Amino acid sequence: MPDKRMRRKPVHLLERDKLSYSIPAELSCLIYDKKTKELTMVIIREFCGVPAILRLATEIVSRAAAVRRNVRKEDSGTLMLAGYSCGSRSAPAFGITRNFESGEGAKAEKEDNIAIAQILAYFWARAKGRYPGEVTEDIENFYDKYNIPRFDPDWPTSATRSADLSLKLDGREYTFKDVERAPGCAILCQRPVHCESQGHDFSISWAHHRQGLCVDGGHFYYSEYGLEIQLAEDTSFGWKPKKYHTTGLQNYEPTFEVAALGDALHNQQTIAFVSAARLKSVYLKWEAMEGLSGLERAKGALNELDGPSDSFDEIYV
Repeated sequence: MPDKRMRRKPVHLLERDKLSYSIPAELSCLIYDKKTKELTMVIIREFCGVPAILRLATEIVSRAAAVRRNVRKEDSGTLMLAGYSCGSRSAPAFGITRNFESGEGAKAEKEDNIAIAQILAYFWARAKGRYPGEVTEDIENFYDKYNIPRFDPDWPTSATRSADLSLKLDGREYTFKDVERAPGCAILCQRPVHCESQGHDFSISWAHHRQGLCVDGGHFYYSEYGLEIQLAEDTSFGWKPKKYHTTGLQNYEPTFEVAALGDALHNQQTIAFVSAARLKSVYLKWEAMEGLSGLERAKGALNELDGPSDSFDEIYV
């Protein structure tokens, strides 16, 4: 049932005549603030381009919806924390999020954390290859400045910056050596119009799954600029959460009782790198108490692959 401590927000009908732009589902682009000339959003279509990886991401998120605690019960969708948590506001504590509600035991929870860490590492590696450095470096610099560990499922026993990345795709396992781990906090999503503060300016989202018989709604709205970003499967976008934004409602009956149950009309999933506003303070407090750095620095610098640059249209709003 929805969280009774949270009042439902009113539903607002979209007034299309008030939109500045509606970004079509096939367009990749960079969006700049007309006044400040600052990059404010990046939209990348066909972000992954590998159907088997999209299926793997969908399997992992569907599994999480079935066995992990939903932290947005006042919404019609399901949102699960992944990676590290800051604990409750009444008892802040840094550590791997403990939201596994299945009775399958600690071994199953560990295996799930490993699978989540692997898909997040892929997402992060792909983002570093396709996003402008301004976006990924913003997130990376925040974690590095305060020595906050990347998501290592063996933390705190291990706190590595890189590891082998293994992806099981259609019955075969592919392993990539010494791949940089993902930033430590993520969510595996639809909410009222809102804004939030975090230690870095940008967040990065990946709509890896969007299918159904009648896929209407569920688009992203950058309310600050009057922008509609029409979502399509395998779309990634980076935006500044401090600016007001929301996701439109989708055309399906909410399945509160069975969170993992998809809808034949509309099934949409997203993974996103976001960080709690309290992450820095809670981690530094933990570090001071434990007397540990929280990270084992990788030896030597990782050589980044030089791939072809992406082609974007530029829009000023």
